[in-house]
Amino acid sequence: MGVPFSKEISVRFLEEGFKEQGISFPDSEKIFDILGGNPGWLTYFGYIYIKHGRDEEKAILETKRYAKRLLSREFCNFTKEGGRDKRRYLKVIETCRKGCSWKDIKKLSRGSGRQRDKRRNHERHNK
Repeated sequence: MGVPFSKEISVRFLEEGFKEQGISFPDSEKIFDILGGNPGWLTYFGYIYIKHGRDEEKAILETKRYAKRLLSREFCNFTKEGGRDKRRYLKVIETCRKGCSWKDIKKLSRGSGRQRDKRRNHERHNK
């Protein structure tokens, strides 16, 4: 996934996209505040907005549903594939399921790293 657009770029991106379609769209800042600066979500929102007869609320809901399905599918693929730190990521997701802070995530990450380092050192010294 690429780097999200800033608010300024997102607003301009939406306005230019709608302008190309001959549409004046005054709520670009609102859409950024709701969907963020992911160019894919902004593009999808614009497509759905036009497809559904300029129904902003319907386009927002459909974009959120689509994003949720896509991210869920990608995360499931990631966990199936494994990945180097699969257990650690699953632990973070489980912890954050009920709400967490960045500090909580960092604590989990550091703890896992220390435990992993201890195991590696123990294995090296006991060969």
